[in-house]
Amino acid sequence: MEPNDIVARLDLAPMGRAQKLAVGIAIVLNILDGFDVLAISFAAPGIAADWRIAPAQIGVILSAGLVGMAIGALLLAPLADRIGRRPSMLLCLALMTVGMLASAASFSVVTLALCRILTGIGIGAMLPTATAAGAEYANARRRDLVVCILAVGYPLGGLFGGLASAELMSTFGWRAILAFGGIASAVTIPLVILGMPESIQYLVTHRGPGALERVNGVLVKLGHTPVDSLPRAANATPRANVIELMRSPIRNVTLQLTLSYFLVMLTFYFFSGWLPSIVASRSFEASVAIRLSAIFSVGGVVGGVCIGYLAQMIAMKALVAFFLIATTGMLCVFSGIPNELGLMIASSFVLGLFLFGAVTGFYAIFMQRFPTAFRATATGFATGIGRGGAVVGPLIGGLLLGLGFSAGQSIMVIAPAAALSALLLFAVRPPAAEAALAASRA
Repeated sequence: MEPNDIVARLDLAPMGRAQKLAVGIAIVLNILDGFDVLAISFAAPGIAADWRIAPAQIGVILSAGLVGMAIGALLLAPLADRIGRRPSMLLCLALMTVGMLASAASFSVVTLALCRILTGIGIGAMLPTATAAGAEYANARRRDLVVCILAVGYPLGGLFGGLASAELMSTFGWRAILAFGGIASAVTIPLVILGMPESIQYLVTHRGPGALERVNGVLVKLGHTPVDSLPRAANATPRANVIELMRSPIRNVTLQLTLSYFLVMLTFYFFSGWLPSIVASRSFEASVAIRLSAIFSVGGVVGGVCIGYLAQMIAMKALVAFFLIATTGMLCVFSGIPNELGLMIASSFVLGLFLFGAVTGFYAIFMQRFPTAFRATATGFATGIGRGGAVVGPLIGGLLLGLGFSAGQSIMVIAPAAALSALLLFAVRPPAAEAALAASRA
């Protein structure tokens, strides 16, 4: 290791207080992201009652946010690889703040849908940007764990947001839910300004005027001694965007991981979206369906944390593949279990553990396989396209049930998708990505 190899030094050193603070803020950003995504779902019943609009119009409002998220992940996330992680996060927070506050003040379906698109753009770019920043602040030993905890922050935002929204709705109405999200986004801006210096990996990779001074300034904040010079410059860094990504050495790896992630998201949103209906089809009360959905989510949080800890001993790629194959097995089990509540509770928890654990592990793989110069761009591409699976999964479920398939048969049709995702993951050949990563540090 060269004396001035700053990235290697931070990878090997224990994480200091400033690094832990930066990671903590990144987790808060993902929790906020999770709340802002689902806030409109929490507010939807109040909107429908207040404006007296049909379910189809509510569907337009709900879908608008997803459209914005795809746009943000594909088009705005690459900015993090061009202007830096920190300014990109601040831009995302500004969009989320304006979008949420404007949503709270909307008085028509069209204006609310437009505001949700704006909010979604910020949300869609925030996830890959905050994940990249958190991963780059972590040392090598804790990186996979940090990324998995970052990913768990997303459903936690929905879980905590649901509890807060219930109180806000009953006391102040649906607009308070959206206003709360906007205020929370605004309050988070100073946290990023004060507690998240620019990523060292980004600064070392992209250089620019005053790079040495900027790097040393961050090193001092992180409790490390300054350096006299930067490591040997890498080859010219390409302009980070989706077009250049498709021309880069990591193109094939990106496409393979994107397709594998798409199948995971298809499976996840099929099951989570149709779980209440599947339970209701077995003659259980609505309260039981809600309880099983919550247990599925709790299992997911546990699975995300577990896979992060296990990654310190076992390769993440092998762990995710195992979780995916276990997901297929548990889907088959769930499709055939009798109408016994205890068995359904246990299987929902275990299925959530494996399925969301696999989703979480993908973010760690993205951080491993995508080099610094393209990390946010490639992650944004994979998650943006992967969100297509979030749309396709529930649609397939509706099609199968509409064709007369039983709930169990529908689950059996979807179950192989997780196993196919595992096979695609095994087919990913790391040398191409590893070579690109090595080149970026050469």
